[in-house]
Amino acid sequence: MYFWKINDLVEDVKNKKLEQKDQLKYVIAFSIIMIFSSDPMMTVGLQYSTLDSVSTVLTLVIALIGIYWCYQENQKADDQDFILRFFTVGLPVAVRFTVILIPVAILLGMLEVILTVGYQEAMVKTSSIKHTSLYQVIFFALAQLIFYRYYSSQFRLFTKS
Repeated sequence: MYFWKINDLVEDVKNKKLEQKDQLKYVIAFSIIMIFSSDPMMTVGLQYSTLDSVSTVLTLVIALIGIYWCYQENQKADDQDFILRFFTVGLPVAVRFTVILIPVAILLGMLEVILTVGYQEAMVKTSSIKHTSLYQVIFFALAQLIFYRYYSSQFRLFTKS
């Protein structure tokens, strides 16, 4: 794998020297770097807790499992163009999932605030919860598992009849 020499990597891609398994390695490495670099940005202004660390580790583990599910389904289909399919199919899958997830997350967040601090206090305070809760960790872990299951199932569409 090339971590620094972009020109050498581009030459390998141009000359079709990058096999499907190698492409998987690049997706995994890229995902790990992106998860660890974006996690601190999501907690700016909040108290970082043990649950935030648990959430980061869960996110990483589930992402790696999900990428592997996608890779397996692509192998079963025809074992071609994994990177191209992963990122291109990933866009509409992510858009669909986000459209569904946002209203569900808002409703569950409201419910969590009401159950945690009570209805009267929730109506008075605008930001009653200032740290990550176990409910949030569980919800987003389950949402991520569902996302990757759905995402990986889309690779079956590439199966030749």
